[in-house]
Amino acid sequence: MATHTHGSAHTPDPPKGAARGEKRSAKEAVEKVGPERPTSSKVMAAFRIPKALHTRLKAEAAAEGTDLTAYVNRVLEGWITFCGLPSVAAAMLEEDRMAFELGRYEYYQHILFRRYEAVSKSGPGADPAGKE
Repeated sequence: MATHTHGSAHTPDPPKGAARGEKRSAKEAVEKVGPERPTSSKVMAAFRIPKALHTRLKAEAAAEGTDLTAYVNRVLEGWITFCGLPSVAAAMLEEDRMAFELGRYEYYQHILFRRYEAVSKSGPGADPAGKE
């Protein structure tokens, strides 16, 4: 992936995270992600995606009333930060992910499949955990 930093010299990409199976505390994992809020510093990254995916992303952005760049930034930031959950919740989920020894993608699949099981049992919109 080519990267360019606006207004400054090229900055190398940060080192990759821990190797699969490497143990580290949830606090260390969250700290490696970086700041919780995006900064005004922007990097232009050019990469190729299939045309069909680009079309779907544009449609999703339009449905949310935003431009493609803002939508992609929101999705990617959410992917890394467990959708902006408080740091305590994100740290606990990161610790859970590492205990399962799953990559982020596989962990999200696991979580979504568990939700699918709940929907299959209780129907759409049901939240058995939320009932008192």
